[in-house]
Amino acid sequence: EHYEKPSVRRKKKSEAARKRKY
Repeated sequence: EHYEKPSVRRKKKSEAARKRKY
């Protein structure tokens, strides 16, 4: 089972949002 730290998870989420915007 792969566990992601909340900080890492948030980073990925923000990165995905940025990709969607542009």
